[in-house]
Amino acid sequence: MTAAFLDIGSNSIRYMRAAIEGGHFLCGKKRRVTARLAEGLLESGCISPAALQRNLAAVLQFYQLAQGEGLALYAYATSAARDARNREEFLAPLRDLPDFHLHLLSGEEEARYAFLGAARGRAGTLIDIGGGSAQICGARAIGTDCNQPTATSNFFAESFPIGCVRAKECLGEINDLDVAYARIRDWVLPLLPRADTYTLSAPYYGVGGTITTLGTILDTSLQTPIAPENLYPLLRQLLDLGAGRAAHPLLRDRHDVIIPGGLVLMALLSHFRIPTLLPTHRDGLEGFAEEVLRDGNNK
Repeated sequence: MTAAFLDIGSNSIRYMRAAIEGGHFLCGKKRRVTARLAEGLLESGCISPAALQRNLAAVLQFYQLAQGEGLALYAYATSAARDARNREEFLAPLRDLPDFHLHLLSGEEEARYAFLGAARGRAGTLIDIGGGSAQICGARAIGTDCNQPTATSNFFAESFPIGCVRAKECLGEINDLDVAYARIRDWVLPLLPRADTYTLSAPYYGVGGTITTLGTILDTSLQTPIAPENLYPLLRQLLDLGAGRAAHPLLRDRHDVIIPGGLVLMALLSHFRIPTLLPTHRDGLEGFAEEVLRDGNNK
């Protein structure tokens, strides 16, 4: 079985083909459009008219691509759609499209799919920073606990409304990194549980555009873990670039949110006492796609 999959995120929309062949999960290269569904959401509580039209156009572009390839399209929407008071203005037109299967994920579901994609059945802890929310989740044992979390399982998942687009709107213009970090901590920490709420276990994974972009700047092969010791100096270097960030080949679509997102990551690493984090490109899109394909269209 082959199908197309769509992640309607708060900062970007991503498309991927995937299949199960000979019992193995195979996925293609991801395509992405930065459409900023969460832009202005922190202040107004609603998806703005401009963001609504921009994101509908992007979704329809990928829908037409799937139709041209003869593939059903399975999509999920995350934080911005979940939190917006006017989300039905965005979601309702999509639900009527033939061969378009749309799911509005809870924060916990978003976290679980990210963990399934990144950890691939292994134990560990995951941080996922998107445009509108951040997730922390993990499992202390491999097996069904990772795939079917229950109240008594070793799996946990939490979602917090602290994504990179929201962080940008919280901070405004950044002139001093220390001042900006203090403001991020004042905003983030009241939204987080106590650091000892979970028993976190290594290895620690990181997904989402903020983390993978920072990880790629540190090491294009994503083999260098992100740690407070290399993250904060990197954010200082990026701040010193000023307007030059927009010309950086890795930052063209996120030059204005990379520092706010990086400061959110810094706050999470510090709060949860995570020493290092290994970024990975496998995330919730792979987790969602593999579950849909293995369930045989039962989503």
